[in-house]
Amino acid sequence: MRLRWLLLPLLVACAAEEPAPTDILPRDRFRDALLKAHVVEARLNHEMTVDKRMDMPAAQYYDTLFHQEGITREEFVRTFNWYTEHPKEMKALYEEVLATLQQRADSIAQ
Repeated sequence: MRLRWLLLPLLVACAAEEPAPTDILPRDRFRDALLKAHVVEARLNHEMTVDKRMDMPAAQYYDTLFHQEGITREEFVRTFNWYTEHPKEMKALYEEVLATLQQRADSIAQ
C-alpha cells in the first residue's frame, strides 16, 4: 500500500505534459506550414497520377513553401520530429489541419 503512495508522484510527473522546446516553430506557424505541405503533397500526387508526370520538382515546391512561410527546411523537420515524439500534440494539430482542408474542399464544391 505504501509503495503506491510513493509511486504516485512519479506517475503524475511522468504524465505531465512537457513544454515545447524553444528551438521549434510556434504551433500556429507549424500548423500553417503543415497545411501547405499537405497541399504540396496533393499537387505532387495529382501531377504523378493524373498528368503522368515523372519529373516533378518536389524540392522546388517545398523550397517555395518554406520561403513563403519564412521558415527553413531544418526548422520544419526539427518541429515535425518533435511532434512525432509527442503524439497527443500531433493528433490535435492534425485535427486542425484536416478540418481546414475539409472546409476548403467544401467551399470549392459549393
